[in-house]
Amino acid sequence: MSRLPLHAVAPDLPPPREPRQPLHQCPLCGFRFNEGKEVCGSCGLSGGCEAVGCPHCGYQFPLESSLLTWLRSLRRRLLGQGVRPV
Repeated sequence: MSRLPLHAVAPDLPPPREPRQPLHQCPLCGFRFNEGKEVCGSCGLSGGCEAVGCPHCGYQFPLESSLLTWLRSLRRRLLGQGVRPV
């Protein structure tokens, strides 16, 4: 019984990663990006404002709250089912 040389055996490759969808879209220029500029500490507030800076144009804007995100998804589901919101 003979063994195959190591270079003849294909290594287990990880599955290909799907491209990530951009997390943010700049309201000023419309550029979509995943990671923005670090803007915390550039204003007079004590920090924790969760603002993000567009890497394309430099515009700084606050992140959307989870409540607003949930309300938008609820609206999309209601409109998709043919129910008119009040």
